[in-house]
Amino acid sequence: MEMVRVFLKKGRERPVVHGHPWIFSGAIDRVEGAGEPGAVAEVLSADGTWLARGLIHPEAALAVRLYTRHPDEPMD
Repeated sequence: MEMVRVFLKKGRERPVVHGHPWIFSGAIDRVEGAGEPGAVAEVLSADGTWLARGLIHPEAALAVRLYTRHPDEPMD
């Protein structure tokens, strides 16, 4: 499966860093990879810093549901 990477707009990482469990589509700058609904997505800040991992639904307003903020924690 292709890796999906979600890059946030500059300045939109604060809610993620502070524990908010969702990313809304308006906070997303771009998505790299084929993000079909339910695919695992890596969430990165505008400068490429890893922030979290979750499940993507690219056409929904609630675009990513976050499951971990720990890079070594697997999604299974």
